[in-house]
Amino acid sequence: MGKKYYLSNLNSKKIEVLPMNLSTKQEMCFFYHPSSGKDLFINMGHTRLYAKSLNIEASSRFGTMKVVLAGHLGSSTIEKLDEFLLEYRYHFKNCKEVSIDISKLDFINQFGVSALVDLVCLLKHEGLEVSIRHSENKADQVLRKAGFYEWLQEN
Repeated sequence: MGKKYYLSNLNSKKIEVLPMNLSTKQEMCFFYHPSSGKDLFINMGHTRLYAKSLNIEASSRFGTMKVVLAGHLGSSTIEKLDEFLLEYRYHFKNCKEVSIDISKLDFINQFGVSALVDLVCLLKHEGLEVSIRHSENKADQVLRKAGFYEWLQEN
C-alpha cells in the first residue's frame, strides 16, 4: 500500500484520507465532507462536486472518428477520458483524423484543460490529425484564455 494521509477534524479526531491517482499522474488527497457534498483536495486547495458529469460519444466514419464531449470536464471527470482512450484505442488505429466536438461542454477547469491537452498530444503522437469543434460558451472562453487554441495551432 502507499502512503497514508490523515487530517484532524474539529474534535481532534484523525480522519484517514485516501490517495487518488488522476490522469495527470499526480497523487491527490481528498476526503468527503458530508455537510457540503464536496471532496476537498488537500494539496491543491480545490473542490469538486459529485453532481457534475462528463458524457463522451464517439462514432467513426470514412477514416474520421468524431468525439463529442458534453457536460463538465474537471477534476472529478477526467478519468472518463482515460477510460474512453482505453476503450477506443483500437478504433483510433483505423482512423486518420479525430474531430473533438467541445461545443456541448458546459464547464472546464485547469484539470480539464490539462486532460484535453494530454488527449490531443496522445492522439497526435499516434499520427492522427486532430481538429476541435467549439462554440462561444463558457468552456470555450476558458480554453481561449488558457491559450489552448494557439497551442493547438502551433503543435
